[in-house]
Amino acid sequence: MTLTTYLDWPRCLLPARHFDRGLTPQSAGGNQLSLSGRLNNGGVPGFGIWKPRFLETPVHRYRDSFIAIEGQVLGRALPIMVPYYHNGFYPKASEPEDVPFSDDATFSDGSEWLSSGTHVVVKTFAAAGTAQLTVTKIACGTIQTGHVFSIGLHQYQVRSVVDDQTDSEATFLIAPELRTDVLPRDEVDFVFPAVKCRLIDPSVLSVSWQFNQWAFPTIEFIEDTSPTIS
Repeated sequence: MTLTTYLDWPRCLLPARHFDRGLTPQSAGGNQLSLSGRLNNGGVPGFGIWKPRFLETPVHRYRDSFIAIEGQVLGRALPIMVPYYHNGFYPKASEPEDVPFSDDATFSDGSEWLSSGTHVVVKTFAAAGTAQLTVTKIACGTIQTGHVFSIGLHQYQVRSVVDDQTDSEATFLIAPELRTDVLPRDEVDFVFPAVKCRLIDPSVLSVSWQFNQWAFPTIEFIEDTSPTIS
């Protein structure tokens, strides 16, 4: 039996009507998370923490999926990978598209591979706590301040590009600082970034259903910076 270590929020099935990306400077105070995942650890030094919010999430079309998420998460028991909705603001090499195998074959149900059109990997090792990253641009447009990406379970924003950017390489400052060590060839996902979070209010998924069919909850998350054992 394999135990689930986190849950992926269904990016397309249950998108927020209004999305607050929630990159909060550490000096802003309020609820924070320690490396153990506990709330209210005070003013831990750093370059910020993610506190995304889904406002008025329409769940009437996928009520069963929402109830299933509530059951699996069980308050703060299970981390949630919260998607970042960039609305097309990322360094595109090309638009995402479905592609077949090299011989034009598809899977048995007719589906194909999803090609994101943008491919970036870490170039040099960087230790946890570092706020600078060098990447190899295999297929990538110009990386700009404000672009958001994730590496593994953690999410970051580009603060500024520190050296002359080329078609094949870029070095930039990030916020928040790296939550874990990153290694050469680790994937840098600008297309579908997401961040490991916990619910701020553990009961928020237990909603009141209008006519037992519709609900529009506002869901607040806070980044869980603790390592995840797979």
